[in-house]
Order: sequence, then C-alpha cells, then structure tokens
Amino acid sequence: MPNVNLSTSEKEMKGDLYIFIATPKSNYLEIFKSILVNSQDPKKSCFLIPGYEKFNGFPYSNWELIDSEFLFQSKEFLVFQEYFLLFSNKLNLADQIEATLALLRKHTGLELIRIITLLDSNLLVQTINGLKEWLDSCAHFSDALCFTNRSNENSSAIKELTERYKSMC
Repeated sequence: MPNVNLSTSEKEMKGDLYIFIATPKSNYLEIFKSILVNSQDPKKSCFLIPGYEKFNGFPYSNWELIDSEFLFQSKEFLVFQEYFLLFSNKLNLADQIEATLALLRKHTGLELIRIITLLDSNLLVQTINGLKEWLDSCAHFSDALCFTNRSNENSSAIKELTERYKSMC
C-alpha cells in the first residue's frame, strides 16, 4: 500500500499521542501489547511504527520519515482516539522530534501526552560509542525513562545513570 502524507485538508488525527523512544531488545512490543490488554477500550488505540516493524493482531500503521514529515502507510487509523508513535532507533532523534512537531501543527486535534524512553538495561554495561550522548538526548525530551531487562549485573549502572539525571534536574 502506498504511503499517505496526511495534509490538513484531509481528515485529521484527533486524540492523545504518546511517543516511545526504544532501544532494540527493550521489549517495546510486549509493553505495547500490555497497554492494550490493560486498556478499558483497546479498540480506541493505534500504534504508529517504523516501516520495518510489524505488530500483528493489533491496529497499526507503518510510517516513513520523508522530508521531515511522517508518511503513513494508510489513512484507516484516523478513527482512533489514542496513538502510540514508536520512534525508529535507526534514524536521527532530532529529525523525528521535528517531524512530530510538524504532525502536531497539521493535526491540531492531536495532543502530545507523554514521551517515554524504553531502555534495555543490558546496554548500560556495554561499551557503545555515543550511547551516553543519545541517552542524554532522550532524557532531555522524555517524561519518563523506563529500564527493561533489569538484573543484578546492570543494577549499579542503572543506579549511576539515575543519579546522574537526578543531579542534572
């Protein structure tokens, strides 16, 4: 199905928008499923996910980032009241924030509720170039930083990162 650039002349997205920034292996698909399972009305929610992702069994639309805008695979998702936008961990975070701002300008009935970062805690004990800077960017924009895959092996790294961000507030 071709991608659709939603313009203001077409039906608008209305409702609540939640953004998720997630690292690989942070269990975000399981978290999304639990959101729906625990929802009072799971039929009102739709997941907006990068083009390379699949989310079988639940309402979703894939997106691509083209010319600083999200281009969605279809328009059928416009009937929902709650949107969960998963950022791509393969694209620049700032570009996706800019595309979100453009989306909110186009769809004035859409309200940004929360930005949540899901972090695979096992990454904290690895040496990964640029991880600290990327986490700083995520923490700057996020309302919450959620640690997944917590264990005794990564607990001190989680505590260190948490203390670091507490001291920066």
